[in-house]
This record gives sequence, structure tokens and C-alpha cells, in this order.
Amino acid sequence: MLKAEEPAVAAAEDDAPSVEALAGRLRVAEAMNPDIVAFRQDQPLRSVLETFTRSEFSACPVVDSRDALVGILRLEDLRPILLSRHAWEALIAHDAARPVETPPHPSDSLADALDAMRSAGMGEVPVVEPGTGRVVGLLDERQARRYLEERWLASRAARGDEADGGASGGKRSL
Repeated sequence: MLKAEEPAVAAAEDDAPSVEALAGRLRVAEAMNPDIVAFRQDQPLRSVLETFTRSEFSACPVVDSRDALVGILRLEDLRPILLSRHAWEALIAHDAARPVETPPHPSDSLADALDAMRSAGMGEVPVVEPGTGRVVGLLDERQARRYLEERWLASRAARGDEADGGASGGKRSL
């Protein structure tokens, strides 16, 4: 049997924005990681590999002397090079970097950035300042989707609290 306040809670939840609508309202800056490791384009590949082994990142931007984006290095792209130790000494970060066609800006819609990442087959993408191309963060698709889900659940819980005056703590009872 349903309690009397449940229809109000259900109605409030029906009015909650969809995940897609929420993603359209959120900005890349809200979901990106600003604390990243970036490689200089002339950094020796040996140094790049050593840095990857000490970091939690599986992809890092490659930048020029002005911190402008040159490309991205993904650990999975380096696997073939790992087999050839002599290549470690001969190559620099720029040699192994993959281009990023249209990197997102912090003010871009999170939905648009995630769609572009999916279309390009990229799980991580550097975020750049408009105009300068300076790298300001990294957008990781999995982390962004987790963030989006947390925000969506929080918005639904808040709407549940509003509908019942906070009495249920955002939870429905059966």
C-alpha cells in the first residue's frame, strides 16, 4: 500500500531532468580533471614511460613550450613501442602523440563533449582554453559519466525532498 505523500514524490521525480538534459546543462569544466600530467613535445620517450608508471593516468596531453596542445599520448598506443627498447631512446613524446582534432573547451556542454569523444573513439581528451589552445585539464569519459550520474541522482533526491517537505530524506517508502 502506498503512503499518501508518494504521489507527490513520484510527480516530482517525473519532473526531474533526464540524464541527457542534465548533461546538456553541465559544462566540461565541472567534470574535467584539472590536476593532470602533461608531456613536453620534445620530452624523451624513456621519460614519458617512466612518468606513466608512476601516475594513475592512462592518457596525457602533449604540449609545446606555451602549454598549447600538440596531441595526446595514450598508454595503449605506446604498447607496441614498449617491445623495442632502442626506440625509447630515439623517440620523443611528439613522435608518439596522437592528434586531437577538436578538443573541448571548459565552457562547452558536457553532452557535446561526450558525444564528440564517442564519435572519435577517445576515452580521454585534453580540455583547452579557447583562443590559446593551452591545456587546462583532461576529460575522462568514465569519470565524466560517473559525475553526471551522481549529479542526476542528487537532483532526483533533492526533488524528492522538495515534494515531501524533506520528511522522507529523498527516499520513497513502500
